[in-house]
Amino acid sequence: MSRKILLMLALTFCHLLSADLMQENSSNIQFKREKVRFGLERQEMILINDEGKPEQVGFIVITSCGQFSALDPSIFAGVDKSTLVPEVLELIDLVSSVKSELTTSLGQVVLLGDLYVDPKYRGQGYAKLLIQNTCQEIFSNAQTNFIVLTPDPFEYENNIQKTLGGTSEYEAKKDLLIKLYGSLGFVGCQRDLFFMYLKRRKGL
Repeated sequence: MSRKILLMLALTFCHLLSADLMQENSSNIQFKREKVRFGLERQEMILINDEGKPEQVGFIVITSCGQFSALDPSIFAGVDKSTLVPEVLELIDLVSSVKSELTTSLGQVVLLGDLYVDPKYRGQGYAKLLIQNTCQEIFSNAQTNFIVLTPDPFEYENNIQKTLGGTSEYEAKKDLLIKLYGSLGFVGCQRDLFFMYLKRRKGL
């Protein structure tokens, strides 16, 4: 049997094993929304282990429509950009790109960010389930028509978030994120800043 066929069989087996594991654990998964700093919200995924104790699998941060529209570049027209931190400047660029490519009605847009899954739970489909659940909840609000995000990988070191930008891991992990979001219907858009978006389906 050729090595290529063996590799395909191994990948298929891993996929089926992951699907079985998710089905087995799905009844033990809970989602919790909580407020974090700056008025943002965090959607957490909790797994109840065999001992009945909760373990955090991962989370994703949500910026509401109102907060997103508050970053409209026109609001910062008279502000000295050198006084703004890089994170805020990047968000302003993102909002500008969204206005140019998607909609000028920023009150229809929710921003997702800081997707994180604990390393011991990776590769088991939890990230996909977390994103699906979060998007479903967001679109339950009739006001929201778009969900946007930027695939920007990071890790935690001593409980401090560390960007992977400039490291050998960055591009590989960014590609994995793009594939993950793409599998859930997100579409890539290259403007001044690359971002991805999911549009509300008709009938929702």
